[in-house]
Amino acid sequence: MQLPRMTTRRWLLAVPVGAVIAAGIDWSVIGVAFLILIHTARRPQPVHRTTAILLTLLTGILLWANLRPTGWQKEFGGG
Repeated sequence: MQLPRMTTRRWLLAVPVGAVIAAGIDWSVIGVAFLILIHTARRPQPVHRTTAILLTLLTGILLWANLRPTGWQKEFGGG
């Protein structure tokens, strides 16, 4: 019996399903991100410099907004 070849598309389906079954949604997101990284590294495509700069700035802004202390924890007694 010959097993089907595991293509990137099949891996993108199999990893999140297996991760949700095994460990939950967090590992599913990490697994998909890792597969996208591998796929992008293997098949790079040209991108405009402006697009790359804007996406980098947007990522930095979202990380900053997510990681900074907001102050709402003090209002609800959380620290």
